Amino acid sequence: MKKRTFNIIIVLLAAVIVACGIMAIGTMKGWFGSEESEAREQTVATEAQTEEPASDEETATGEEAATGEETSGDGIGTCTITIQCKSVLKNMDKLSEGKAKYIPSNGVILATSTIEFRSGETVYDILKRSCSAAGIPMSARKSSMGTYVEGINNLFEFDCGGTSGWLYSVNGSEPNHSSSAHNVKNGDRIVWHYTCSK
Repeated sequence: MKKRTFNIIIVLLAAVIVACGIMAIGTMKGWFGSEESEAREQTVATEAQTEEPASDEETATGEEAATGEETSGDGIGTCTITIQCKSVLKNMDKLSEGKAKYIPSNGVILATSTIEFRSGETVYDILKRSCSAAGIPMSARKSSMGTYVEGINNLFEFDCGGTSGWLYSVNGSEPNHSSSAHNVKNGDRIVWHYTCSK
């Protein structure tokens, strides 16, 4: 009788251990909701930013409804990115000399493209990788506020007036922080646009 009771206790303990293991795996894979996924995403982003080299300037050359959820499993999702400078077409009289050759006739530098990303990647990471893949020159510098994108496709800040420069939007809204501080979520629509009047 004692041996049978002991065996039952051992079986119950084994079942509890297995259940705890399944719960731990489930949490790691994001089975318990987007809040935990987003928390992990922000942690990974912070770690990635601390590992970045502290150079003052970076240059990359040659190098649709938002769900707000990370894809399950391997942490890969998709977003779209568009780069355009249509506002310059209406302000060609303000454009710096020699810059007209960098302005496409339709104002689109990179047509809307779907990009895969990993957990923790930022809007800046997506821009840098997309420009690299498409052979679009890009220039950015570090600042106290994060990474500042100063030029894309040889079109730089102040090239079309004293308040001109590059801005970005995600799902139609313009965040008030650096693109290097904005984590990408599955389904995000990223648009980089050059404005002649910030």
